[in-house]
Amino acid sequence: MDGHDLKLRLASLLLIAATLFPAQAFGQAAAKPHVAIGGFSNQTGVSSYDAACKAVSDTLLLAFEQLGRYTTQSLTLADRSEDGLRAFAEKDDLDFVVYGTMTKKAAGIICDLSVFDRAKGKVTLSRTGKALGVLDIFDATDDLVVAVMESMTGAHIGFGSATLTNKGEPGSYAVSVDGYPVGENLQSLDKLLIGRHTVRITQKRMLGEREIAKADIAVTEGGTVNVPFAVPLLMDDEKAKLDGLKSAIQAGWTEIGKATEVDGALVQLATLFADVSYSPRLSAQKDQAVQLGGEWALRKCRAGIEGSAWNPSLALLDAGGSVYQGAGNYPDPAKIRESFEEDAQLVALLFELAGGKALGDGDFAKASTSFGNALMLSTRYLNGARMTDYAYALTMIQELQSGASLSKVRAVFGPWIDAAKRFYAIEDQVRSGTSISWRATFLGR
Repeated sequence: MDGHDLKLRLASLLLIAATLFPAQAFGQAAAKPHVAIGGFSNQTGVSSYDAACKAVSDTLLLAFEQLGRYTTQSLTLADRSEDGLRAFAEKDDLDFVVYGTMTKKAAGIICDLSVFDRAKGKVTLSRTGKALGVLDIFDATDDLVVAVMESMTGAHIGFGSATLTNKGEPGSYAVSVDGYPVGENLQSLDKLLIGRHTVRITQKRMLGEREIAKADIAVTEGGTVNVPFAVPLLMDDEKAKLDGLKSAIQAGWTEIGKATEVDGALVQLATLFADVSYSPRLSAQKDQAVQLGGEWALRKCRAGIEGSAWNPSLALLDAGGSVYQGAGNYPDPAKIRESFEEDAQLVALLFELAGGKALGDGDFAKASTSFGNALMLSTRYLNGARMTDYAYALTMIQELQSGASLSKVRAVFGPWIDAAKRFYAIEDQVRSGTSISWRATFLGR
């Protein structure tokens, strides 16, 4: 059975029940009658009818609860004989028990709905309907519920309908009539009791539940009322909130001293865009926020690299490496990968400079470690760029460790040693800058 049709049926029956019993019909008694909803029992022997039985059972319970004139409860009835019903009613001080059965016979699906009255000690109302197949079950049970209620009230029940026309974004929404929730994403209400009703369209949006539309309608018997509404892409306060967060991100994007503000703004964006089913076209802005989060993580990684440029380590790439490994989760993975690979190139260059300084100081072990780390970065992240140079450097360092003269060291590693001297000589000057780009400055690469 179609879930959408099921919701419409539930909505229709709820609206019927909610308007049948005017307050004045019950007088001013302090105690409310106690009604138990035994619900529909599936006696067809076919489990596929369980959903229909539960739907009608839930409708009955909701209907009596929404009346506001009864104390209600659901009840599992093990014994549906009058003696069993009487025992249940006496035990739990129930005034009425409403229950039904669904059985399968050659003629079709037989649906019965009955009301047991404890004061009279018997079933006082019973109606039977027949459905030819699964698709007819809800029509049959609708008719049963209406027949029982007409018998209880002695009033004619007339119906009209309403169509709900969304002229805005194709988002999800909830519908209520006269304060009672009747379903989600409904396009029509096919059984509205004649009279005046208030229809509300609401959404759970980024800043909480919001009313999108409200309409007071007059329903005539057999008539159809159109209820137009428009799901917005963004509401005014939502747009103001997003603009404020984006401004905070933009203001701190190039100033690492404002990292806390940017971090906070990005977390808020992620929270606000967690679910955009109410306005799916916001997915484009959600993707932008996700991309910004990844790019910002890499910017912070870059700042860490620059701040530790004179003492490089592989750990400087850890945070950015996790973003790089998950690049496929970002809308523009190529940009994420390119940004991280630039950072990896920079760290590899810093290892070259650290290796050059170590060679100038005669520390072959540290030089070997530095060029080894550069080789690892080349292999792991940089598609083997400069791998031959690093491998050659490591080979030559091993030979030089056996006792090479300083002249031979300079003959092999002179460019690295000279670049390192220039770099480490201006450490204070570069630290005071806002960015670094040493490849062209120091190695001509």
